[in-house]
Amino acid sequence: MTLTPLDDKLVFEPVVIEVYNVGGIIILDTSKETPNIGTIISIGDGLRLDKLCIGDNIIYTTQNITKIEVDNKRYVIAPRCNIIAIVS
Repeated sequence: MTLTPLDDKLVFEPVVIEVYNVGGIIILDTSKETPNIGTIISIGDGLRLDKLCIGDNIIYTTQNITKIEVDNKRYVIAPRCNIIAIVS
């Protein structure tokens, strides 16, 4: 299934930050506040492509977003105004 956002919306896949201990066990660090980072998957037609590209890593706010799961993968749909930085 393909997700195609409308207007000024973006679809991105949230990045899960994992922490490994010495024994190699994955421990998700949910006790600390971490930034909301995602990778852009799709961009709506009504959005100017001046700085954002598919594949960019971004930092976003969690207000006015829609979280969905498609084919066992989590995605977020959000308007352009939720993107606050590009991670390079």
